[in-house]
Amino acid sequence: MARPYTYSAEYIKQVEGYLAMSQDVYDTVTNKLLRVRIPSIEAFARFIGVHKDTVYEWEKQQPEFSDALELIRLEQRERLMNHGLFGTYNATIAKLMLSANHNMKERVDTTTNDKELPTPILAMPHVQPDNSNQESSGPK
Repeated sequence: MARPYTYSAEYIKQVEGYLAMSQDVYDTVTNKLLRVRIPSIEAFARFIGVHKDTVYEWEKQQPEFSDALELIRLEQRERLMNHGLFGTYNATIAKLMLSANHNMKERVDTTTNDKELPTPILAMPHVQPDNSNQESSGPK
């Protein structure tokens, strides 16, 4: 039998603890990444022992809790962007997660369909004729 879940403001405080424990694990000698721990709302729900749907329902009902969950989303987005760009995380997976979780999409330039534009033909600059060999007809 499933137990009923009652919201508690204590869950807001637990977001900070969750973010602290969801840091990547590095080898202290080689500084090589051993384990990726990207924070997520679903993992936070598991951390506090409730179903993810319950967490999403509390988010709708409790503005302070919603703000706390936004910290998880921001941490996830920042890590995916930075580590994806740096190459610490798999760029394809980072891109997929940014698209799915943060509405960040790759865009195509619809005006050119991402094709190169032809090189424009530039007018030749106006060149003054060299009159140094001609006699001067006026004062200089």
